[in-house]
Amino acid sequence: ISLLKNFLKFNFILTEKELRIINSNFRNKYLSFSLDTLVNFNPFFKINSNININDMDNSLVSKISLYQILENKQIIKKLNGTININYKSKKYFSNLINSYSTNLNLMYGRLVFSNEILIADGIIECKGQSVLIDEYPKLNFICLFRFKDKNRLFKKFSISSNKYKNSALNIDIEGSFNLLNKKVFFKKITDN
Repeated sequence: ISLLKNFLKFNFILTEKELRIINSNFRNKYLSFSLDTLVNFNPFFKINSNININDMDNSLVSKISLYQILENKQIIKKLNGTININYKSKKYFSNLINSYSTNLNLMYGRLVFSNEILIADGIIECKGQSVLIDEYPKLNFICLFRFKDKNRLFKKFSISSNKYKNSALNIDIEGSFNLLNKKVFFKKITDN
């Protein structure tokens, strides 16, 4: 299907209780991904999706409005399911992020997430939760930054790092992110 410069291709199986979307591909000038989804209708509505991002324009992230998403509290209450999103960079030397994976669980307006980002011989692991239907929703998180060599990380950001000879970087951060005001509050930051 090609509609408004978007290309979508998929196979599906529909029964009385579920819709299974398999071997699907979506592509436009900002985003390209493949998707497998199971939508259960009976006894209650639940979605399980696996999304593999092939390519994404960085400007797409800035176009997403959290405020517009969070405005629809009645719809958010009805969404239940699990979404797994994976990305692996094809441009190993030029991209900041080598790979990214996240698991999102949405249950009656409550979001629980965990993600892992591989970057410059290191890993960033975050987990947290939020009640999206609160009047002022905030995302509570714990993030662990583990890098074997600071120099490789600093080089990705063009920071001079000659004084750090092969030293590891381990940082634990606990805090919250106000989703409407877009402010981060740090409860604890530790450097090991």
